[in-house]
Amino acid sequence: MKNELVLHEKILLGLNWLLHSGIQELKPNDIKGGFNAWYDKDKEKYSFTYSEITGYALNLLVNLENNYPVKGISKCIDLSTNYLSNIAFDRKYNAVKCRFDKETGWLNNYCTFDNLIIANALLNRYRLDGHKKAFYTAEKILDTISNKLTFHNGVYARFISDLEIYQNEEIKWSTQWGPFLAKLAIPFLNIYDLTNNNKYKDYTVKILDLIIPMQQDSGRFLTDKKTESTFLHPHFYATEGFLLAAIYLKDNKYWEVVNNSLKWTESLQMENGGIASFVDNDSKKIMLDSPDINSQYLKCVLLSKNNKKDNIIIQKK
Repeated sequence: MKNELVLHEKILLGLNWLLHSGIQELKPNDIKGGFNAWYDKDKEKYSFTYSEITGYALNLLVNLENNYPVKGISKCIDLSTNYLSNIAFDRKYNAVKCRFDKETGWLNNYCTFDNLIIANALLNRYRLDGHKKAFYTAEKILDTISNKLTFHNGVYARFISDLEIYQNEEIKWSTQWGPFLAKLAIPFLNIYDLTNNNKYKDYTVKILDLIIPMQQDSGRFLTDKKTESTFLHPHFYATEGFLLAAIYLKDNKYWEVVNNSLKWTESLQMENGGIASFVDNDSKKIMLDSPDINSQYLKCVLLSKNNKKDNIIIQKK
């Protein structure tokens, strides 16, 4: 009980910071409702307003509202929804723009991964209270991903509008078709659960099956083809996607992928309990702590041990 109370207090502290610190744009301007990527303590200013982060924040707030009905949470949910479905949403391309910088303006790239996170958040907003605009926006985004951002044997990392190119370049893990895009299973199975339209489930299975060969026998996903290295952050993105699909579709093939992934990452645990953040092609480990990687590991382990449909990210009303 004591640990539960401490956890409850920590969640409230974090939630109140999200709602009232200024990390979310609340002033009446062109980006009202969007969340900034971070706060720079040395420069005493916020970074750019980031659509992906706004998607993550919206999803978190939607999930917490019923159990933590703190002052301002409903307003922040409304503002975030409006930012993603109206302000940052490009009706011509039917996807959300990447980010807004106060000095340079909009970066009009349409990142596949970012839009997956955003679509899932908007679908869960719809589950919360039937917000129709959120659902229709998510539907358009996912159709853009499956129709425009997908090629015959993979998914592009993004569309760069200024250059009018679809990016699949081995520069770093986030610029190439790779395992991290397995996380598309989350929004695509979410909308399948809502609509029972098989095109969303079929697309999910098609892409996941293309990603399976990117996992080595050890359980490691190669997140960078050129260097044959693994950054644990996108490795866990892949694991999250396969985990949700394994639970929701009851697919033993996907369970094998998840179990192999988690078994391999256990070998990277450091003396302080954290997971090493990077492994190169010679299996040399970079032993650095990373809160996001450790959080992803805990999430995957907990969900894999308590693998009921009601406990996965696809919420039920």
